[in-house]
Amino acid sequence: DGKLHADVAFYYMQIRNQQLSVMSPETNFGRIMVNAGKSHTMGFELSLRGRAFDDRLDWFCNLGALKAQFDEYDGYDGNSIPFVPSATYALGANYRMDCFSVGADLTGQGYTEWNEANTFGQKAYVLLGAHVGYDFGSWNIKLWGRNLTDTKYNTFAVESKAAGQPLRFAQRGNPLQLGIDLNVHF
Repeated sequence: DGKLHADVAFYYMQIRNQQLSVMSPETNFGRIMVNAGKSHTMGFELSLRGRAFDDRLDWFCNLGALKAQFDEYDGYDGNSIPFVPSATYALGANYRMDCFSVGADLTGQGYTEWNEANTFGQKAYVLLGAHVGYDFGSWNIKLWGRNLTDTKYNTFAVESKAAGQPLRFAQRGNPLQLGIDLNVHF
């Protein structure tokens, strides 16, 4: 009766002429695209969503897991392809009572390699979010929070030898965020 929806996918891809963004070997300033030879990726994705308690509770669960590795690339055969997380996941629910709603979610990703040599990467992490809202009819208000545990993580990282020694640079993920949304309907 529309209370549960499920999607599942399995995949396997073989790639020739894999393109990869790397630090410029001549200067180590800036990035260039190179042909990384052959690679393959295999994995699965599962998505579930549903309703319960007289359609007052909406929930979802998503999970993806994959293995992406080089088959032929300058001595890195068998290494994981950088910038590809080993897993992604999300779980959440929202409960409505008349005009009031409350919800929470968890999102995250598995280990991610940041270079072809697989010598440094990002550990798995999970982010917690929550919201509470009230619908007044012609307008509504929602208080929300993201990364409520203030988890430290990187969204991107590179290694450069521009200064003569390897230096690692990273872009940090968003810290704890709190906000208010106010919507007015005309």
